[in-house]
Amino acid sequence: MKNDEKILLAKTEDLYRLSSRSHEAKFSAFLDESEQSAVEEIIHRRQDGTPLFWGGYPDAGRRILGIFPDWMEPEKDAFPIRILKITKNFSMELSHRDYLGTILSQGIQRNRVGDILVTEDGAFVFLADGMERALSLSKIAGCGVSSEVVSLLEITIPETKFKEYAAVAASLRLDAVVAAALNCSRKQAAALISAEKISVNHKLAVNGSKTASAGDLLSIRGFGRILIDQTGENTRSGRLHLVFKKYI
Repeated sequence: MKNDEKILLAKTEDLYRLSSRSHEAKFSAFLDESEQSAVEEIIHRRQDGTPLFWGGYPDAGRRILGIFPDWMEPEKDAFPIRILKITKNFSMELSHRDYLGTILSQGIQRNRVGDILVTEDGAFVFLADGMERALSLSKIAGCGVSSEVVSLLEITIPETKFKEYAAVAASLRLDAVVAAALNCSRKQAAALISAEKISVNHKLAVNGSKTASAGDLLSIRGFGRILIDQTGENTRSGRLHLVFKKYI
């Protein structure tokens, strides 16, 4: 177990202890999907408190873990999350990286920033409570912007976009599936796994011989997220038809 993960697990245990002692809900910082997966082992082990993940909107990727005392009903409204609506003053294409880079350049830590939903007119940024007051946004990548705090009812969630494509794999071994997904060799896929650049369902992949399944989400550093959408029939040569969805 890496040191960062040990610290994360220790902080999660602290949340449970603090909630129990104070009889109040306690909240983590924003956790990415890998971190959420890591703390679930504690959640499954603990018998006290009621955990809830929430990132400010349904299907959020980066979410906060709330630990509520047994007597308290978990409420999403209790989470210390603010939604900042950023509006561009003129037409200019800005990326997720542009928004995040500007926010972090002002001294905001990454774990105080949740998802950033980019729209045609700007973006919705999910922030830990108080961070909206610490930001002074007038320009992003040279584009003039304005910002205001809004409620969940006032935002529009952009539709998830993906590119669907088919490929064939030698088998459902993870290294073979990754090779098919990236159109690379098994050797190259194995190297990515060895370099700890691949996660399956938000858990770090360490074994290329592990069997993958339809519905598994591959997160590949440098290539993005790819869903194994379908596994089909074998070809005449014994290879397996697969359908992937690459999120864009």
